[in-house]
Amino acid sequence: MRALADRWRDGGGRSIQIDAPQDPADSTVAYRAAQTVRQRLIAAGVPAAAIEQHAYDATGDAKAPLKVSFVHFQADVPACGQSWEDLTATKNNAVQSNFGCAVTANIAAMIADPADIAAPRQVGSADAGRRVTVMQTYRKGEVTSAAADSKASGVISNAIP
Repeated sequence: MRALADRWRDGGGRSIQIDAPQDPADSTVAYRAAQTVRQRLIAAGVPAAAIEQHAYDATGDAKAPLKVSFVHFQADVPACGQSWEDLTATKNNAVQSNFGCAVTANIAAMIADPADIAAPRQVGSADAGRRVTVMQTYRKGEVTSAAADSKASGVISNAIP
């Protein structure tokens, strides 16, 4: 259970879904199993609010499984340059298959959290105290930006003419 919780955490930690089979004849065993899994996930560090429990119809299936799942996004890095077309054949004005592949591969390799492509991250609350300080300084007519750091300046070398 700890390995599942670790994979969930590494995958962005959205929600874990427990799907328990529900048979009108006997659903107490599946319910107890789902509760055991829930408690073990909580013990492994998953917040209770991140665990969703659902039932699915398993009428007549005595071996219906208890399903534990979560969504994990992964950026697919394409393999570029595997095959090349004749780049001089332009009569159809069609884009060749490797066009833009390297850019796509580079972007996919740089994405820290692929879930950011599917939906934006939640915006945290603003720092109201800082906002008030900046607005008061602005109203006084003073500079609101940070002081310049002398160590942050640079020059271009003239070693090579």
